[in-house]
Amino acid sequence: METKKITLAAMMIALIIVVQQIGIQYIVGPAVNGILVFSVMFLGLKYAVIISLFSPFLAHLFGIMRILLVVPFIAASNMVYVIIFQYTYKINKYISIFLAAFIKFLVLYLAVNYFLEVPATVKMALGTPQFYTAIIGGLIGVLLAERVKKITK
Repeated sequence: METKKITLAAMMIALIIVVQQIGIQYIVGPAVNGILVFSVMFLGLKYAVIISLFSPFLAHLFGIMRILLVVPFIAASNMVYVIIFQYTYKINKYISIFLAAFIKFLVLYLAVNYFLEVPATVKMALGTPQFYTAIIGGLIGVLLAERVKKITK
């Protein structure tokens, strides 16, 4: 069973790499967040956290996120996103998505507005759009995961 999870986790990381090549925030953001939520639901928190941490470092490695200083904060916000989603999903999936998205946004907003000196374009990209892309991605991830679970039963 663990081998299957490791294989699926590797596939999720590969999918994130492919999606990141698109380079359009309003496509990449929801897709990556959807993959993170899907990973929580299929692989559990441990693997979802690993995937959430890999994502921004891979984006930097491939030249998508050029400012290294921001990468650990994106990793932290992704990790917070999957953790909050995991622990609130059973209460209500929609509240879970909203809460996880809001806290993710808050981590990034505080980082770029109070802790880091970054260009205005980076502040804008890591601001409100993160909230919306996290909500959209969360909805996509939940819908896909629920559909796949139904099909694979």
